[in-house]
Formats: sequence, C-alpha cells, structure tokens
Amino acid sequence: MAEPTSSSLVPAILAGIVVVSSISLYALWPSDETPEVNQTKPEQVAMPTPAVEPEPINTAPEPEPEPVEIADPEPVIVDEPEPVVAPEPEEPSIPELEQSSGWMQNQIASLTSQNEVLAHDDLVNNDLVRKFVVFVDNASRGDLAHQYSPVKAPSTGIVVKAMQTGNEHYFTLEESSYSRYNDLANLIDNLPVSASMALFDLAKPLLSEAYEEIGYNGKDFDDTLLAAIDQALDAPVVEGDIRLIAPSAMYQFSDPALESLAPIQKLLIRMGPKNQKKVQAKLAQFKAELVR
Repeated sequence: MAEPTSSSLVPAILAGIVVVSSISLYALWPSDETPEVNQTKPEQVAMPTPAVEPEPINTAPEPEPEPVEIADPEPVIVDEPEPVVAPEPEEPSIPELEQSSGWMQNQIASLTSQNEVLAHDDLVNNDLVRKFVVFVDNASRGDLAHQYSPVKAPSTGIVVKAMQTGNEHYFTLEESSYSRYNDLANLIDNLPVSASMALFDLAKPLLSEAYEEIGYNGKDFDDTLLAAIDQALDAPVVEGDIRLIAPSAMYQFSDPALESLAPIQKLLIRMGPKNQKKVQAKLAQFKAELVR
C-alpha cells in the first residue's frame, strides 16, 4: 500500500483518535442491566481493578516537513563542434593561348546545348581567340577582315534575281540568300547573356594576350569590343527588296546610302532583316553588360 502523503496524513490521525476514544468510553460507561443479589449467601465480591486511564493522545496535527532545498545540478557544458568550413572553389583553369582553340570551342558550345554541334561546325578550329581579337579590332573601325573571321563563311554564294523596269536593269537579293546566315543568327540569338559574359571574363587573359600581340599594349580590349558592337548596331534594317547592281564582278547596293555604309554594316544587311534583328538585339544586351 502506498504511504499516505502529507495531505492525507491529518485525516487519518483524526479517524484513529475517534476510534480509540469510542472504545474507551464504551468500557467505562455503566450498563443498563442491574445485577441480581443473592440474599441467602452473600458472596464476597472482588473489587474491580481500576481501569488504567489511557495516556492522552496528542491530537495536534503533525508539523509539515521542512522543505528541503534541492540544489540545481551543475550545468553540463558540451563542447560545440567546430564549424565545417567549405573548401574554397578552385579557380577554373584556362589553357595557354596556343592550345585555346578547342577549349574555346567547347566553352561556346556548352552555352547552349541545342547548338552544341552547330557551334563546332560554324567556329574556326585554329587560332580562334587570335582571329576573334583581330576581327573585332577591324570591326571597331567598320572594316571586315574575312580572313580573320572567327566563324566560317557560308558554303554557298548569294542568290540574285535579274529585274528590269523600263530601261533600268538591276538585281534583287533573293530571300534564299538570307537563309545562309540562319544558323549563325540563331546561334548568337540563343547565347545566354550572363553565361556568355562569364565566359568573356574567364577568357579575358587570353583575349588580352592576343590583343597585345597585335600591338595594343596597355589598352583595354573591352573598349575595342564596344566600338565594334556600336558599328554593328548602327547598321540600318532594310525591309523589302534590296536592289543590287553589278558594275563589275562584285555586286553592290544600288542605293548609294547603303553602299556607303561600313563593310561590317553591309554584311549585317546581307543577312536579311530577320537575322539582322536577332543579332543586333543580342549585341545590345552584351553592350549593356559591358558598360555596366
């Protein structure tokens, strides 16, 4: 049986007192029946032994136990584990300029997975960085250095249609000629700007080295690239038929305003308005990142 708690101890003591008192009073209380007396032969009646009075019972409640203060246990100090420091990411390595063409091809192809094969097919496979730098340097002045183009020229020539209006003989550039540049325009259009700029920053040492090789010590290649982009953005978009003349073996624009444009601008016009808009829109995004 469970030991009574301090809250039940006092009622239990009082109940015990009541029981004991009742028994004592019953023993001392006179009986209602009168004993019979023998007249003929009285007997000596022994005197009853006086009852022993019970010791007084202490009815005062037991004192509440003194509260025992329990000391708080000493705090257990747990050593915190040392924070795990993530290793510094390794700087991506770039090859030497002489061995950079294949690396640059793969980097450009990885920018847009859907154009991976296309990038390999369109980009030149030797001295890609050097040719890009020389091409941009010429384009910054509006010149077109075909032999240094970082992309391969279309495998097919332009398609023209002979026209005559009265006594005027001329040619028009057929829309099928524009399709020669569709793949290149789509490749440029699909380049992600942020990833392309990250690649530009990564390849900056290679570009700077190639730029110094052609005599531009201490000059920032970014300024030259911005000038080339501005040249391309200044090319007007020609909608509708583009008239050509052939005063010699080479075709020319019949419109003097178009023929007087810089060679890099005339190349954009020959790409056709749709392709030209794609390329110029992407170049504008690159420019915004470069000047930021």
